[in-house]
Amino acid sequence: MNLLFITIKLIKLSPKLIKTISFLTAAAFLFGCGKDESKTEYVAKVNDSYLTPRELAEITDTMNTSSFYKNEIVRNWINRELLYQEAIRQGLLEQEKYARILNNSKKELAASLLISKFFDMTQINYDDRDLEDYFNSNSDDFRLLHNGCLINEISFINEENAVKFRNIAVEKNWNYALSEFEKDSSVVYQKTGKFVYEFEINPSNLVRILKELNPGEISVIINESDSSFYIVQLLGSYFEGTIPPFDIIKEEVEKRYVAKKREEALNQYIKELYANNEIKVRN
Repeated sequence: MNLLFITIKLIKLSPKLIKTISFLTAAAFLFGCGKDESKTEYVAKVNDSYLTPRELAEITDTMNTSSFYKNEIVRNWINRELLYQEAIRQGLLEQEKYARILNNSKKELAASLLISKFFDMTQINYDDRDLEDYFNSNSDDFRLLHNGCLINEISFINEENAVKFRNIAVEKNWNYALSEFEKDSSVVYQKTGKFVYEFEINPSNLVRILKELNPGEISVIINESDSSFYIVQLLGSYFEGTIPPFDIIKEEVEKRYVAKKREEALNQYIKELYANNEIKVRN
């Protein structure tokens, strides 16, 4: 695998790779020291390899994972450990192919860590005018591939407060109702002026409800479970093939603008590495 191929691959996949760096590092840590420490407490074990509460906490904290998914993480750890130990028994770790793959993986991980560090140290300065100019110059790139809509959304853990909120929002307006419930602990989630594609909308029956609303209308209370009560307000509908106004998709424009500038900065950084290192390519 040559340097140019690795560079292109890292530029294209760096967000995904960077997202998994911490997990891979934690996994390596688990394999590396799981058999050396004396385990008096553990979450799971496979023969003489242990997953301790501390190690599990490190993985879940690093991945910003809720406790709901811990059982899945433990199951994946057991599966991986079973396969790893079986690979050892079959002598696969002694094969040249394993050493070659491991070496390449180390290089990719190190390169991803460097890219992550570079992005952390790279300041992207811009203002709303920069974003508008980028949007206007690349408006076709923001043509919708799916139907979408702009909504206000809020969810509560109890129906009583959901009813109160809706009544105030209908009588006054959405923002006034939000100010009345600003510090209410029953509010689980709220977002104002959120643009979403239809396929992103949850719960699933919310799509049908939104299609029945006119802009400005507020939905009935949507009871997803005993502790989940949704209310939405439709602000506007936007259809596949159209280009929404800048203000509607400003967040998406900002994401793409920043990603483009970061990629440009990374490309320049790699050019500097080319200039400062001896590189030869033979046909």
